[in-house]
Amino acid sequence: MGGALTGVYAYERYELRPELAFSYGKTWIGDVGFTGVAYGLTDDTLSLDAGNVSIANLTLRPEIVWALDAEMVADSNAQLSFAPRLICERTTTATTTQDCGTGAEIGLSSNSEDGLSSANIRFVVDRVGNSRRSNVVFNLEHRF
Repeated sequence: MGGALTGVYAYERYELRPELAFSYGKTWIGDVGFTGVAYGLTDDTLSLDAGNVSIANLTLRPEIVWALDAEMVADSNAQLSFAPRLICERTTTATTTQDCGTGAEIGLSSNSEDGLSSANIRFVVDRVGNSRRSNVVFNLEHRF
């Protein structure tokens, strides 16, 4: 479960879109069976109770969106966006870890003049604790 509080502050050629988001998830992994091999012996009756895992995430993300082909973002068919991120995570298993970190997103979106086609690309890089996460999202849509 989760939620976000966001808004839009419109200026001439850009918009500021601050966002404060929270998410929480919990799952029960249960018994995990596995096979152990040692000293030439094999035992396929081994299991481990992995128990519960819960993850809570709090993100502050102020996004700036620039109009590339119009005076206002709402009138623009092409937009460039940048969003620095502050992320705090808490993971609870048999032990609890809590880390904060930073990241950033950069995106480019374009809509056709007739509004039937759109293309978006977004690059995301985050560093939280000892982990570094990155992804690329590409979306192409055409309505018939």
